[in-house]
Amino acid sequence: MTANKKTDGLNIYQRIHAAMLEVTYVQKDKTIEVGHGYKVVTHDAVTAKVRPSLVKHGIIYFPSNLVFEQNGNRTEVSLDLVFQNIKQPEDRLTVPTFGYGIDSGDKGPGKAMSYAVKYALLKALGLETGEDADNDGEVEHKPAANKPGISAVRAEVNDTCREFHSCADSDTLLAFINTPKVKKLMLRVCADYPVLWAGDEEYSGLKGSLLHVGKDLGIEPEALAYAGQVQQAAIKFHKKSK
Repeated sequence: MTANKKTDGLNIYQRIHAAMLEVTYVQKDKTIEVGHGYKVVTHDAVTAKVRPSLVKHGIIYFPSNLVFEQNGNRTEVSLDLVFQNIKQPEDRLTVPTFGYGIDSGDKGPGKAMSYAVKYALLKALGLETGEDADNDGEVEHKPAANKPGISAVRAEVNDTCREFHSCADSDTLLAFINTPKVKKLMLRVCADYPVLWAGDEEYSGLKGSLLHVGKDLGIEPEALAYAGQVQQAAIKFHKKSK
């Protein structure tokens, strides 16, 4: 199946909208034999449903900014699912997502990635599955007693990057990045979450966002020096922890 010539001049949002008009519902295809049993929609069912329409309208998708954490037999993955216009590769839509995978062998990471990609596809295309998270009220929330997971760190990084971009001048930016809260986050992300720190493209990640805004505000050298200090502090932190 080749891309549809009718969509050649469309941007990524218009292409995804065209796909949404064609794919509206994904049937649950698997029964989970736990308790009374319940049906779910699998990654393969979602992929089989949406792939033909995405290909038709010239959209490819791939994971980016992958971060994972292993906790016993459970893998937690945080990533961005990038939808890209094949006619204009720089025309993209990025959907943050995360997933969990439990396995006694080596399949946990794959399960977690499949879960994350499945739900990013469902949410990006607004697909119905018959599942309703609002009906989970009978499940009691049990707060975690340990450190926040990757998803919480990613959310904090995204909030901080937005704060960078909201700074109207260099003095505001410098004051913000030198607050104790931001300095602590910078060190923690640089030391423990390198993908969230550096990103996988120019001006992505926490460091790239700072450099981008610093350049726009005319203080790129100061921003580079600040990032360098954070990286040196992270190296010293790792040496002490060994």
